[in-house]
Amino acid sequence: MRVLTLSILLGFQLVAAFAQAPHHFLLKLDARDSLTFPALSPEALGHRHRLNIPLKETDYPVNAHRILELSRNSDILVIGQSRWFNAALIQTTLTPNELRQRFPWHQGLIELKHQAGSSHHQEPIPVTQEIAPNRITSDYGFAYVQTQQVGLDCLHDKGYTGKGVKVAVFDSGFRNVNQISAFDSLFAEGRVPHVYDFVNQDLSVFDEDNHGTNVFSVLAARQPGLIKGSAWQSTFLLARTETIFSETTQEESNWIQAMEWADSLGARVIQSSLGYNKFDGGLGYTYSDLDGQTTLISRAASIAASKGIAVVVSAGNEGSNSWSFVTVPADADSILAVGSVDNMGIRSGFSSVGPTADGRIKPDVMAMGGSTAIITTSGNISNSSGTSFASPIIAGMAACLAQAHPNRAGWEISQAIRLSSDRANNPDNQYGYGLPNACVADSLLRLTTRTIESTETIKLNLFPNPTRNVIQLETDAEIVFPLSLFDTQGKCVLQMYATEIDLSLLPSGSYWLSVPVKNKGIRLLPLIKE
Repeated sequence: MRVLTLSILLGFQLVAAFAQAPHHFLLKLDARDSLTFPALSPEALGHRHRLNIPLKETDYPVNAHRILELSRNSDILVIGQSRWFNAALIQTTLTPNELRQRFPWHQGLIELKHQAGSSHHQEPIPVTQEIAPNRITSDYGFAYVQTQQVGLDCLHDKGYTGKGVKVAVFDSGFRNVNQISAFDSLFAEGRVPHVYDFVNQDLSVFDEDNHGTNVFSVLAARQPGLIKGSAWQSTFLLARTETIFSETTQEESNWIQAMEWADSLGARVIQSSLGYNKFDGGLGYTYSDLDGQTTLISRAASIAASKGIAVVVSAGNEGSNSWSFVTVPADADSILAVGSVDNMGIRSGFSSVGPTADGRIKPDVMAMGGSTAIITTSGNISNSSGTSFASPIIAGMAACLAQAHPNRAGWEISQAIRLSSDRANNPDNQYGYGLPNACVADSLLRLTTRTIESTETIKLNLFPNPTRNVIQLETDAEIVFPLSLFDTQGKCVLQMYATEIDLSLLPSGSYWLSVPVKNKGIRLLPLIKE
């Protein structure tokens, strides 16, 4: 996979002239089309309205006249456009200075250096005995352990299977998905309404590569007694954003355009098991680039999250090599980067680690990416390993929670998933917040109709935690009493009007303290009573 480095050139700041080989730039436009019609479907507009997310300039199209002006220039090939960045992706032999002279209206350039890189897929391995036969149920089949491990069976039992929720999946191709019996119900019920190949700019997603087929099966396959996907009743948007046969800088543009496409069609969850870090010739991203702001796709992922979409990506398979860290866009803020564990909950050695360059915990959560049950392009059940296959388990969880909570934004769902995890009290850069529990996340979302926010912007500490009896809330925020204590099933077990909390009469176990903060919404803090 070709990976891109970039430098931002704004205003009149220019770089030195290049040689005459073609170069790639994201050229920022000076205006948009009329603000009368946003580039969103009625479903997407309804989604924004329901979540009370106002329309922004990034929701309106780029200026078509500027795109036409660029395309008429014989020295420029327009190979993409982005409304989120209000820019055209161009290939040209012109230097930045020549572009400034020819198009004095442009608002700056982002240079996309033409270096080949790599995405990290792992091919399916033969069927193993990782899933013990006595753990297989008649319903989930070989997917039982990966489903039960994160409590998804509990959520499914409540009737939340992703029904009515649009999930977009980006990959390198979905070969034979339209011919495999495990996906028959999707097509019979019209639940794959849109597909697009951003590489070939056509609808050929079912003719290309097997990786997307394997990943998609973890989400969407349904074959009684053999496999049941994490959100098998969702509606799916399938996008091919990369090619395994050539390496071009357009692949980052493809990914961004797919994000905008999914947003415009009303996607509530985006799943992408693609990660980027290394380059041919020894070049590539440096650790300092993992700040969620440097790479275009990480910035795009954060923009998608700001629009209410739950963005779920694989953390990367770099854990056992010299890089070791997560790959982009897993460094983005407000998204879920998913690492891999085996069927016993032990971290897979290949699973990428954190922190980000700016010190944030990564990965966010874990799921079973060691010998995950998948469907092959021949329609058979197999196992495969990689964070690629852990990610769609969590994306399915997000889709099921989105069905259960249609008025909650993706960032709220993502935060509930983090807080439901078994290491939420003590997250680290190996496991993140740990293995989530879908029904606990559901309970957390039911505690309040207001936003579950991160605790990073204000001081909220519980100590000692764990505790045997008394626990103290330390804060610099203005608290609105009472505080409420909930068990893991969402039942309120205690209310208090002080920041010193006596837990001596409660049984041992995990709890959540609901802390209303004036003008900041409700914060949820995990605590353990020993």
